[in-house]
Amino acid sequence: KVIEKDNGTFLSYNNKYRITSNIFNDYCDGKTLYHFVKKTNEVEVSEVEDGNSMFNFTSIINKYSKSYRSKLIRTETVNKVSCNVIDLSPMKSSNVSKVRIYSNKQNNRLVKMIIYVHNGNIYTYSFTSYKAKIKVKSTDFIFSKSQFPKAKIIDLR
Repeated sequence: KVIEKDNGTFLSYNNKYRITSNIFNDYCDGKTLYHFVKKTNEVEVSEVEDGNSMFNFTSIINKYSKSYRSKLIRTETVNKVSCNVIDLSPMKSSNVSKVRIYSNKQNNRLVKMIIYVHNGNIYTYSFTSYKAKIKVKSTDFIFSKSQFPKAKIIDLR
């Protein structure tokens, strides 16, 4: 079992998002996902579908009432924050078997999210700070080949 820990930033706007970390960068314009792995200098390009984008937190949260069954599991303290622990189970076939959300009881912000995938992988994300009303540009969510000119592109579309 391989466990990797990483820090990064998550930027989202509607169905678009960008994740920047030490291990990988994801750029999603709402239609296409570019997953850049720094260690291998490779970019996997795929179409975004309901079932294939486990990192699209915005989609998971926005669609949870239509796409997931929710169940309040318990109350738990995470990093000195009282949280509701909620499990989301997909209603349709998906590569995600379950999403566990830790939501701050006072302001409902995400504190932690764990995504369980059928292949056995488990992805844990902790959210330590929020910045609201940040100006974003559409280019913030687009992979720029000029920034990574030597990256190998693997188009899976």
